Amino acid sequence: MKSFTTIWLGQLISLLGSGLTSFAMGIWVLEKSHSVTQFTLTIVLTSAGMLVAPFAGAIVDRSDRRTVLILCNIGSALSSLALFLLLRAGALAVWHIYIVVACNSIFNTFQWPALVAAITTLVPADDLGRADGMLEMGNAATTIAAPPLAGLLMAFTGVWNLLLIDFVTFFFAIVSLLLVTVPR
Repeated sequence: MKSFTTIWLGQLISLLGSGLTSFAMGIWVLEKSHSVTQFTLTIVLTSAGMLVAPFAGAIVDRSDRRTVLILCNIGSALSSLALFLLLRAGALAVWHIYIVVACNSIFNTFQWPALVAAITTLVPADDLGRADGMLEMGNAATTIAAPPLAGLLMAFTGVWNLLLIDFVTFFFAIVSLLLVTVPR
């Protein structure tokens, strides 16, 4: 359970950072465009990963799960960094957010089956229920905690700092993956 817990903590921190960004970017789109349609499109694009979902599991099964997890986290980190840099330069547009949201959805579509598959190789059979419970609890906790925390941080630090926080949280996920060996 030690290796699983290490990965779980890294992913939990990263998931919270992603939740902060997700909420903040939705609010940013609504504030800048004053369009519920554009805001809704941002939410709809969070499901873009469904387009690759039929292939994601098969690809993950034929790949090294740790590598898939690391690459997905790097991809998401780079997309958060791109949003941060565009925002700081004053060049961020709604369409940039659409692209990043869609890409992150695709990264997540590959990340989840890789994480679930890795659990079965890291956790003894007797502890699989507890590990699955930890995953679901972490997912639910970050889903509940991210919006109010993002709203609070946006009020005091601004959107760009949330993007920077998200970028930093990916390092926790990547380092946690580098610290453990995930059997094939």
